Amino acid sequence: EGKEMFLTHYEPISRALSNLAGSVHADHLAPLVPAADIVEKDDAWVYSLDLPGVPLDAIDIEIKGDILTVSAKRDTQEEVNKDNYTYFERSVGSFQRTFSLPADIDPERVSANSTNGVLEISVGRKEHEAPRKIAVTPKVSEGDKGDEASN
Repeated sequence: EGKEMFLTHYEPISRALSNLAGSVHADHLAPLVPAADIVEKDDAWVYSLDLPGVPLDAIDIEIKGDILTVSAKRDTQEEVNKDNYTYFERSVGSFQRTFSLPADIDPERVSANSTNGVLEISVGRKEHEAPRKIAVTPKVSEGDKGDEASN
Protein backbone atom coordinates (compact mmCIF):
# COMPACT_ATOMS: atom_id res chain seq x y z
CA GLU A 1 0.00 0.00 0.00
CA GLY A 2 2.78 2.46 0.90
CA LYS A 3 4.78 1.47 -2.18
CA GLU A 4 1.83 2.06 -4.52
CA MET A 5 1.20 5.49 -3.02
CA PHE A 6 4.88 6.42 -3.51
CA LEU A 7 4.89 5.32 -7.15
CA THR A 8 1.58 7.03 -7.90
CA HIS A 9 2.65 10.24 -6.20
CA TYR A 10 5.89 10.54 -8.19
CA GLU A 11 4.76 9.01 -11.48
CA PRO A 12 4.11 12.38 -13.20
CA ILE A 13 7.61 13.53 -12.26
CA SER A 14 9.16 10.28 -13.45
CA ARG A 15 7.30 10.51 -16.75
CA ALA A 16 8.39 14.12 -17.22
CA LEU A 17 12.04 13.26 -16.53
CA SER A 18 12.03 10.33 -18.94
CA ASN A 19 10.59 12.56 -21.70
CA LEU A 20 12.98 15.39 -20.95
CA ALA A 21 15.88 14.13 -23.06
CA GLY A 22 13.76 13.93 -26.19
CA SER A 23 12.14 17.32 -25.77
CA VAL A 24 15.06 19.68 -25.10
CA HIS A 25 17.11 21.05 -27.99
CA ALA A 26 19.76 23.78 -27.98
CA ASP A 27 17.77 25.95 -30.37
CA HIS A 28 15.00 26.23 -27.74
CA LEU A 29 17.30 27.64 -25.06
CA ALA A 30 17.81 31.32 -24.29
CA PRO A 31 20.75 32.98 -26.07
CA LEU A 32 24.09 33.29 -24.32
CA VAL A 33 23.76 36.09 -21.76
CA PRO A 34 26.58 36.01 -19.23
CA ALA A 35 26.01 36.82 -15.59
CA ALA A 36 27.65 40.09 -14.53
CA ASP A 37 28.77 41.67 -11.27
CA ILE A 38 29.63 45.35 -10.83
CA VAL A 39 31.76 46.45 -7.90
CA GLU A 40 32.49 50.04 -6.92
CA LYS A 41 36.01 50.54 -5.54
CA ASP A 42 37.76 53.69 -4.39
CA ASP A 43 39.77 54.01 -7.61
CA ALA A 44 37.75 52.02 -10.18
CA TRP A 45 34.51 50.35 -11.21
CA VAL A 46 35.02 46.62 -11.83
CA TYR A 47 32.74 44.69 -14.19
CA SER A 48 32.99 40.87 -14.05
CA LEU A 49 31.29 38.60 -16.59
CA ASP A 50 31.16 34.80 -16.70
CA LEU A 51 32.48 33.74 -20.12
CA PRO A 52 33.58 30.11 -19.85
CA GLY A 53 34.59 28.60 -23.16
CA VAL A 54 34.90 31.96 -24.93
CA PRO A 55 38.35 32.48 -26.49
CA LEU A 56 39.98 35.81 -25.64
CA ASP A 57 40.24 36.79 -29.31
CA ALA A 58 36.44 36.45 -29.60
CA ILE A 59 35.80 39.15 -26.95
CA ASP A 60 35.32 42.80 -27.94
CA ILE A 61 35.22 45.57 -25.32
CA GLU A 62 34.39 49.16 -26.25
CA ILE A 63 33.71 52.40 -24.40
CA LYS A 64 31.87 55.13 -26.27
CA GLY A 65 30.81 58.13 -24.23
CA ASP A 66 29.24 56.78 -21.07
CA ILE A 67 28.48 53.29 -22.45
CA LEU A 68 30.59 50.15 -21.91
CA THR A 69 29.83 47.43 -24.47
CA VAL A 70 31.05 43.85 -24.18
CA SER A 71 30.39 41.46 -27.04
CA ALA A 72 31.66 37.98 -27.75
CA LYS A 73 31.00 34.77 -29.59
CA ARG A 74 31.17 31.21 -28.29
CA ASP A 75 31.17 28.42 -30.86
CA THR A 76 31.03 24.70 -30.30
CA GLN A 77 34.36 22.91 -30.52
CA GLU A 78 32.95 20.27 -32.83
CA GLU A 79 30.02 19.88 -35.13
CA VAL A 80 26.87 19.07 -33.18
CA ASN A 81 24.71 16.24 -34.39
CA LYS A 82 21.52 16.47 -32.33
CA ASP A 83 20.73 12.80 -32.91
CA ASN A 84 23.78 11.75 -30.88
CA TYR A 85 23.05 14.01 -27.91
CA THR A 86 20.84 12.91 -25.08
CA TYR A 87 20.81 16.44 -23.69
CA PHE A 88 22.47 19.59 -25.05
CA GLU A 89 22.24 22.69 -22.88
CA ARG A 90 25.46 24.69 -23.25
CA SER A 91 24.73 27.97 -25.01
CA VAL A 92 26.56 28.87 -28.18
CA GLY A 93 26.33 32.01 -30.25
CA SER A 94 26.94 35.73 -29.92
CA PHE A 95 25.96 38.18 -27.24
CA GLN A 96 26.29 41.86 -26.49
CA ARG A 97 25.89 43.49 -23.07
CA THR A 98 25.92 47.21 -22.49
CA PHE A 99 26.40 49.06 -19.21
CA SER A 100 25.83 52.74 -18.45
CA LEU A 101 28.99 54.12 -16.90
CA PRO A 102 28.98 56.58 -14.01
CA ALA A 103 30.09 60.17 -14.63
CA ASP A 104 33.34 59.80 -12.68
CA ILE A 105 35.10 57.34 -15.02
CA ASP A 106 38.45 57.94 -16.70
CA PRO A 107 38.25 56.34 -20.18
CA GLU A 108 42.06 56.35 -20.39
CA ARG A 109 42.32 54.03 -17.38
CA VAL A 110 40.61 50.86 -18.62
CA SER A 111 42.05 47.34 -18.45
CA ALA A 112 40.69 43.84 -18.92
CA ASN A 113 41.85 40.36 -17.99
CA SER A 114 40.40 36.87 -17.86
CA THR A 115 40.95 34.14 -15.29
CA ASN A 116 39.19 30.76 -15.29
CA GLY A 117 36.48 31.95 -17.67
CA VAL A 118 35.70 35.17 -15.78
CA LEU A 119 36.30 38.41 -17.69
CA GLU A 120 37.17 41.34 -15.43
CA ILE A 121 37.08 44.89 -16.77
CA SER A 122 38.44 47.64 -14.55
CA VAL A 123 37.32 51.16 -15.45
CA GLY A 124 39.35 53.73 -13.51
CA ARG A 125 37.72 56.59 -11.74
CA LYS A 126 38.84 60.17 -12.24
CA GLU A 127 41.20 61.31 -9.55
CA HIS A 128 39.45 63.71 -7.30
CA GLU A 129 41.29 66.98 -7.06
CA ALA A 130 41.67 68.44 -3.61
CA PRO A 131 39.47 71.47 -3.23
CA ARG A 132 41.31 74.71 -3.80
CA LYS A 133 40.99 77.22 -0.98
CA ILE A 134 40.07 80.67 -2.19
CA ALA A 135 40.79 83.59 0.12
CA VAL A 136 38.21 86.29 0.54
CA THR A 137 39.60 89.82 0.63
CA PRO A 138 37.79 93.06 1.28
CA LYS A 139 36.96 95.07 -1.78
CA VAL A 140 38.79 98.36 -1.84
CA SER A 141 36.93 101.27 -3.38
CA GLU A 142 38.67 104.16 -5.15
CA GLY A 143 38.03 106.57 -2.25
CA ASP A 144 39.49 104.17 0.29
CA LYS A 145 42.78 103.92 -1.65
CA GLY A 146 43.62 107.56 -0.95
CA ASP A 147 42.97 107.17 2.78
CA GLU A 148 45.26 104.13 2.92
CA ALA A 149 48.05 106.02 1.13
CA SER A 150 48.02 108.82 3.74
CA ASN A 151 48.34 106.34 6.62
